[in-house]
Parts: sequence; C-alpha cells; structure tokens
Amino acid sequence: MTKSRILIRVLTITSFLILLILSVQAQNTRVCPENQSNREADAFLNSVDPYPNELKGFRFFGEGKLNALRHAVSTSDDVEKIFGPPLEADWLSKTYKYDSDWLVRIRFFFRLPAETELNKLQNARKGVKLYVPLPEYIGKIESITMFPKSSVAFPQTASLEKFVAVSPNYGQNSATKSPKLRAYYDGEALVYWVNYINSDSNGSFKALNYSLPNSVYCKVYDEQIQ
Repeated sequence: MTKSRILIRVLTITSFLILLILSVQAQNTRVCPENQSNREADAFLNSVDPYPNELKGFRFFGEGKLNALRHAVSTSDDVEKIFGPPLEADWLSKTYKYDSDWLVRIRFFFRLPAETELNKLQNARKGVKLYVPLPEYIGKIESITMFPKSSVAFPQTASLEKFVAVSPNYGQNSATKSPKLRAYYDGEALVYWVNYINSDSNGSFKALNYSLPNSVYCKVYDEQIQ
C-alpha cells in the first residue's frame, strides 16, 4: 500500500470519529421546538459566507474553493466538478485532493443501513428516538472536513474570542510526547482540531470541520416513523 493511500485511510478513520462526535446529538438527542421556523436554517444555507469566524489564512469557505459548495444543496457531482474524482470513497463520504497541502473529506446525508432499519422496532421499545434525513436531502453535503497532508502550524496570533476551547487532560508522562487534541468551537458549526505535543507547545492542525448548526439539522432531519 502506498504512503498516500495509507494517509487517506488514517484520515478516513479520523474523519469518521470527528463527524460521529459532531453529529450524534443532531441525529439522536436533538432539541427542536415544535413551532420552530426554518428562517435561521435558510439564512445559513443561503449565506454567501456561512462560516464568518474562519481564521485568517484558512478561509477555505470564505475565500477558497469550498465557497462554490452549499451544505444540504450540493451533491457529489457538484463536488467532482471542482475537485475531480475522489481519491477514496465509501458509503458515507468521499476524499478529494484540495490542493498540494490539503485533503478535503466530504460527508453526505445518507439512508439508514439495513441493520439499522431491522433494529428500529427494538430501539422504539427502548424509548430511543431515531432521526433520519428527509428524502430530498439524501446525497447532499452534510459536513466538510479539511486535513493537512503534512504538519501545518496553528496560528499563534489567531483571534479566538469567538471560540470555546475544549482542552484534553494532559498526561503526566511527558517523555512520550504523544500529540494531544484540542478543539476550538465557534458555537455554531465550525471546529478547529489542533494537536499539541504538550500544554506549552505550539499546535498544529489535525482537521478543520465545517458542520451544520442545530437549526439546519432540525430542518433536514425528521423522526423515523416506526
């Protein structure tokens, strides 16, 4: 297996874990007012700059190629018009070459796998609510994650007043210098994942995730009818 293929597989696993963390609440325990208007969701989906808190120098949506894509609107065909065929694909998402420094992993709204359909009655008996995308959103972009091909320094002068930092509990064995992950979340739908060798080190990007605010999930998802 080539080095690039190994890198893609590692990023695939990382992407899946990141997206799973971000989407589990939206799909299973979301809180949507019964009379909620779609106005907030529509404003996000129709915005020419849906991620205004992007850091300077890393405005992939505000100033880069991602600006041509729209969550819950664009399909894999739209993506391939920009990036060409995927480097790797599975039933959940596809990986493309963004440029010489970055890969872009795009997840699409998907139908439930067969095993989930078979288990939905059992979940209902347990009181577990299951939410699925409405049919018109199947195959449309749900989330976009950027991965650096090599180490990219997190800007130390970045203005982070609009972000909440979630820091890991650093271990006592600093001799191992294992990378530690910290997330910077803007409270809406943008997350920067940053690796730190230790609590005093300069960080490097692990991933940049462009997800959806809760209002859009409330518009896109509906409770599965048992």
